[in-house]
Amino acid sequence: MTTLTGTGHLIRLALRLDRVKLPIWVLALTALTATTASAFEGLYDTVAEREAFAATITTNPAFTALLGPIFDPTTTGGLTAWRIGSIFGVLGGLMGHQTVVRHTRLEEETGRLELVGAGVVGRHATLAAALFTAWGAGALTGLASTAALIGLGQPVAGSVAFGAGLTGIVTMFAAVGAAAAQLTTTGRAANGIAGAVVGTAFLLRAAGDAMGDGGSAWPSWVSPIGWYQQLRPFADERWWVLGLMLGFPWVAAAGARRRASHAARGSPRSAGCPPPWRTPRPCASGSSCCAR
Repeated sequence: MTTLTGTGHLIRLALRLDRVKLPIWVLALTALTATTASAFEGLYDTVAEREAFAATITTNPAFTALLGPIFDPTTTGGLTAWRIGSIFGVLGGLMGHQTVVRHTRLEEETGRLELVGAGVVGRHATLAAALFTAWGAGALTGLASTAALIGLGQPVAGSVAFGAGLTGIVTMFAAVGAAAAQLTTTGRAANGIAGAVVGTAFLLRAAGDAMGDGGSAWPSWVSPIGWYQQLRPFADERWWVLGLMLGFPWVAAAGARRRASHAARGSPRSAGCPPPWRTPRPCASGSSCCAR
């Protein structure tokens, strides 16, 4: 048996448990993409009208801090990426980390994880299954958003960059959720830590955009949400930024895996302690299991 034995079964279980929540996330983000692009297309159907609209927005620093700079005001796709890019950075982050925490730390709190662990399941299977479930949902959301934009007549390259960036956001913050779940003993605390990371990333992105320089100030480059904007869909795409977005989750996931391995070998539970939802009892060695 390997440390990933049973991952496929746990993914199927996670999908069954999330048969309502994940489709709602995917459909909601896809619908927001389609309706925003359709609205811009209907309101500003010429390049001159779109440029005039952008000119009024760029003079307002509050809009720039909240939504970021407009990299391409001449296309509907460029305005769509500006309008919902930073919003998707937050929503995609919440989707990613909540999915992972729900299938790791929250499952442990309910006691379901202990029942699963009694079977033939590898040490890292639960964490891997949660990550793959979140990553798969992120990929599906990105593909659906890409298809929606292409279906509305937007350029293929920009549409693919937009969808790939959204997938990257979900992937990155799913890994943040995995790391947070290994640092806490409750799902609420894990979601709190991961949510704080999402909020910090948004504030850094906002600070960088408010500093001007076309959104290229250093705070934007230390923010995963800023990376999504720096991908610049529909505005001479920077495909290399995807390398940052894909490398970050593997580093964070590796840290979470290492932490899980240490916890499994050295935690009080490995000495015969009950899980946190049960009344503490003496360890097999006679010492107390209350310390965690």
